[in-house]
Formats: sequence, structure tokens, C-alpha cells
Amino acid sequence: MFSVLANQFATRDWWREARARFELVASPLVVQEAGVGDPQAARDRLATLESLAVIHPSDSSEVLVR
Repeated sequence: MFSVLANQFATRDWWREARARFELVASPLVVQEAGVGDPQAARDRLATLESLAVIHPSDSSEVLVR
């Protein structure tokens, strides 16, 4: 349980710090996955993603997925 909580805190810290250092984007799949699970947690995740550009897969990225 402790490691899950520690990972959650580390992830939140990364998101706070990364916004200043990177151009953050998300894929439609990330948005879809963020919307499942605990309703409040899903709302929080989706709110975080709201300000990001959603990029759609290219042929090149589809090759990487495979």
C-alpha cells in the first residue's frame, strides 16, 4: 500500500514540475484510460489532462505501438 501511495505522490510531483519543462500532450487513449476507475479520481485525472493538447496517432506511432 505504501508504495502505491508513494508512486501517486511522485506522479503528482512530476506533473507539477514537468509543465514548466516540457510541452505536455496526451493521446485519445490516455484520456479514455484516465476516465475510468474511481469516479472522483477519474475527474481529477481528466481535469489534469484538460489543458493538454490531444494528439492523434500517426502511421509512424502506430508502428511503434505494435
